[in-house]
Amino acid sequence: TGTDMADNGGNVGTAAGSFVADTTQPIGTLSINSGNTYTTSLDAVLSMEYSSDVSSVRYRNDGGSWTPWEGAGSVRQWLLASGGSGNRGVDVQMKDNAGNIAPISDTISYDATTPTGTITIAGGLVYATTRSVALSLEYGNVGDVASIALSNNGVSWTVISGTPSTYNWTLEGADGTKWVYLKIVDASGLQSTYADSIILDRQGPSCRVLVNEDDLYTNNGTVTLTISAGDEITWVGSMSLSNDGASWSAWQAYQAGTVSWNLVTGSGGTVANGYRYVQVRFMDNAGNIAGTTTDKIMYDNTTPQGTITINEAATYTTSRQVRLNSSWDDNASGVEYARYGTSAGTLGQWESPATIRTWLFDADGTGAVYMQLKDRCGNTSTVVSDSIVVDTGVPAVTVGSPQAG
Repeated sequence: TGTDMADNGGNVGTAAGSFVADTTQPIGTLSINSGNTYTTSLDAVLSMEYSSDVSSVRYRNDGGSWTPWEGAGSVRQWLLASGGSGNRGVDVQMKDNAGNIAPISDTISYDATTPTGTITIAGGLVYATTRSVALSLEYGNVGDVASIALSNNGVSWTVISGTPSTYNWTLEGADGTKWVYLKIVDASGLQSTYADSIILDRQGPSCRVLVNEDDLYTNNGTVTLTISAGDEITWVGSMSLSNDGASWSAWQAYQAGTVSWNLVTGSGGTVANGYRYVQVRFMDNAGNIAGTTTDKIMYDNTTPQGTITINEAATYTTSRQVRLNSSWDDNASGVEYARYGTSAGTLGQWESPATIRTWLFDADGTGAVYMQLKDRCGNTSTVVSDSIVVDTGVPAVTVGSPQAG
């Protein structure tokens, strides 16, 4: 092309040259919190992908003010717009090396309202004479309930299918005041816990035995039996114990209160892991043998086994947020907890195990995640780990001027 130019004296000259006009808008994608539908926090993570010629970007909440232009990165921390529950939008503008600007955006639903509900044990009765009780469950908004779970202690939970209005439940532990907890989780992950109590009283004229105060699990063969013969203990003269109801210990003087017993070496015991049914029978001073009373406990002294991989055992990742895939096995009581860390010596708090879990590395480079498991009997596994190379850097792209023909 040529350009005519004139000086102050009216002389005209022509300058020639060539250039390439770039009017193509850059392209890209934006994802809030890895594409999740809901969030319960205004703190968010933005993930972006761009065409290679994008040199700078700027951000804003939907309808808000733009940030200054900054270098194009693939991940950015972001604070969503304040306010109550509702949709939140984020806009991003991309600018390429030629100055072309194009928008990308994404939305996510912010939920700040916890779900509501109630739980009632045995229709509101004060007492229960059996561990089996009927629960009445109500929900503030059934359509918003994603899942529910029940617990006897507020720590170990049983997930319940659907949103039943009634549910048969088994109380745990020795007689006394018993609490049952209802946890409601809505679609966004917010949860609320409600509870009701009842007095469990199974004490009658018959005899009874409790293993470790009616604990469900143990990893120690030596346990403590709490033994009573009801209200008429004056007529009880002797007692005998067994682990299987077939092989019994020698008769010994009746002892109300606590007695040490071994699940492995006691009469009818075995080294195998599994449930133990400890039985006690009583004999009066005339030689009449009374009925047998039983309690059970899970015996498990074997450590659980587990494995962990990062991003399905990938070697590299371009995101600091990765996916952990875990598997485990336990021969008897089952795995109840897991904990994670970046080294075997910096493991975090125990939490419910998950076959899939996200993890966020602090920086690029070789990152490792360590995992340890604990079963219901308290046995802990060997720490296992996996590693991956994290590289979130964007390759540099140089665009040169075309050569003149």
